[in-house]
Amino acid sequence: MNRRFTSSCMFILSLVLVSSSSLAGSDDALPNGLEFAPGAVNRVVITRGAGQLVVYGATKEHAPAAELLLLTHGRRDVVWAARSLAESGVKIVAPTGERYWLEQSQEFWDAFTTKRFHDYGQQSTKVVAQPLAVAQWAEEGEKISWRGLSIRTIPTPGYTRGAASYLVELDGKTIAFTGDLIYGDGQILDLYSFQDAIPEANVRGYHGYGSRLASLVTSLKKVADAKPDLIVPARGPIICNPQAAIAKLTSRVQKLYHNYLSTNALHWYFKEKRMRICGERVLGAGAKIDLMPYANHQQTPNWVFETSTSRLLISDTGNGFLIDCGNQRVIDAVKDLIAKKLVSKVEGIFVTHYHDDHTDSVQAAAEEFGCPVYATSEYADILERPEAYHMPAMTSNAIRDVTSMRERQTVKWHEFELTYCFFPGQAYSHCAMLAKK
Repeated sequence: MNRRFTSSCMFILSLVLVSSSSLAGSDDALPNGLEFAPGAVNRVVITRGAGQLVVYGATKEHAPAAELLLLTHGRRDVVWAARSLAESGVKIVAPTGERYWLEQSQEFWDAFTTKRFHDYGQQSTKVVAQPLAVAQWAEEGEKISWRGLSIRTIPTPGYTRGAASYLVELDGKTIAFTGDLIYGDGQILDLYSFQDAIPEANVRGYHGYGSRLASLVTSLKKVADAKPDLIVPARGPIICNPQAAIAKLTSRVQKLYHNYLSTNALHWYFKEKRMRICGERVLGAGAKIDLMPYANHQQTPNWVFETSTSRLLISDTGNGFLIDCGNQRVIDAVKDLIAKKLVSKVEGIFVTHYHDDHTDSVQAAAEEFGCPVYATSEYADILERPEAYHMPAMTSNAIRDVTSMRERQTVKWHEFELTYCFFPGQAYSHCAMLAKK
């Protein structure tokens, strides 16, 4: 039994290591002179004469005669594989659209300590730790010549804003090196990397879920129009049927975005015109877009005072219980109620979640009114130590001594019964409070 198991493991391992050669003898065989080794970042080496061209990355051990290295984008989780050859003096070619991220990464990291708070851009932080010396910035349509090969550059943004793909003909086959544009049979690595602003709909990156899926669809069409015989990505298997994989990914992305729009609460805020602009970017002009109908809206009872994103429960005793506090105007409004003797004092503050428009002035309010702050234990830490996190729209103002409440813990506050619930939704670190009078 053990011997069989060991042999099976060795056999599987050998399949992984020689996956490129396993294509030999089929219609999808790799062209002569092209070596493919799968890994965390795929190693692709083209050998011509005494020289080698590397795509994505390799070491001197695997590409001792490397003369040129092509990068499709500037994310740290791929670029690390190119660092060794870059430091040995190999000429690096990268897309001009990624220049800032590869050349001025130190500027990004110098600003990160402060810009990570109140972050409404929602971009990846997978930025290289040190700049990379790039010898040539590839422009749209530019042809890179190397040992008789002509390598064409096409911009293919999506996974990153400035990504590009390279097309080269080897042994009569057109090979597309597409980076992380597509993974396997119609997949992508993740969705969060496609978050971005939608300026034409006046949508910031914070609300721009899947924004660059529109760029992805356009880029996939560019690659399909080039009619490649093979796609060799930065990560994942070689794609031997590019047209089918591209069609599958395009269909999946559009179905996903159509479904997203149909359940998107932003319809309440942005209205149909702006949501239609968002939808047609991904789905195409005139596409059918099903928007979630508006919810019925009920007026809150007179014992709930509303101001900004805050609410104040007012007991028959005249005491108040504040829910969230995003700015000084909320404090001023409550102080005005106290001055008018509509409220005698604030006895507590409940924080629903960490977003800055709900938390920026919680600590100031706790000091002003001399009251405790409550949250469930699942996210009390992010309120007390925001500097330990990088989350969207996060306050930089720590809240001291948060009183942690258990899931579904119920307490009596004057004539109210207050039940605290961990309530992920708009964010994972989110809570709700049920108030029964």
